[in-house]
Amino acid sequence: MKYRLKHEASSLKLVRREAAFKHFAQKVADAEIVISTRLHLFLIASFLNVKTKVYPYQKKILKMQKVIEDISIKT
Repeated sequence: MKYRLKHEASSLKLVRREAAFKHFAQKVADAEIVISTRLHLFLIASFLNVKTKVYPYQKKILKMQKVIEDISIKT
């Protein structure tokens, strides 16, 4: 499946995690920011200390975002 993204920034990349997770995790770790609607990508990026922007469509994402923020405040 090909993805088309109309965006002028050449540094914007779509990465499929199914291909090779180690490669995927390294790309996430190297990112300036991760934008996601998915809980697992949000968690992976957060644990890798990558700035994240999440667009929650389910309450569980909002709950986990609050937990991550609480943990960050305490450390």
